[in-house]
Amino acid sequence: MSFKVLFETQRLLIVKALTNEHLTPLLPIYNDVKTMQYIPSKRDTPWTIQDIKDKYNINQKLYTDGLGLYLIYLKKEGKNECIGELCLLNYASNTAFVEIGYIIHQTYWRQGLGTELILATLKYIHENVPQRTNVIAQLFEKNIASAQLLYKTGFKFQSKEKLQHGEYKLIFHYDL
Repeated sequence: MSFKVLFETQRLLIVKALTNEHLTPLLPIYNDVKTMQYIPSKRDTPWTIQDIKDKYNINQKLYTDGLGLYLIYLKKEGKNECIGELCLLNYASNTAFVEIGYIIHQTYWRQGLGTELILATLKYIHENVPQRTNVIAQLFEKNIASAQLLYKTGFKFQSKEKLQHGEYKLIFHYDL
């Protein structure tokens, strides 16, 4: 499969899905309960390939601004492997801000890939989306590993907001 590479690191390729076929590897990631435990979703049923296609189609307009949804591939000799997703989204109506989100399949946790991804993403935003001078990341308070990752990559804690059902989300901020 050929992809449009957004950026790459030593071990990762961040690519734009060019066809619906490119989205198929996300299905086992989206349906892995542990991987998705801290990803906001109001789903009561497993994801289908059509659900993923619909999600990506909704976000098509973001690509013109250098934002959007991208696949994360681990570079492997012979065949690269899809291990997750990177989201670069508008944050509220503030054009100086971009929100980042990421999903990495649990098989690849605690291998330094999140650090590698975030540092390269910050560099990409700085160099390719210059009108965005601030980066925001939001996560559930229970997602301790992601909070540690954000601190490690230079993000600062900004605020804590109460959600429904007594849960809280944390908002982190990074100045480019």
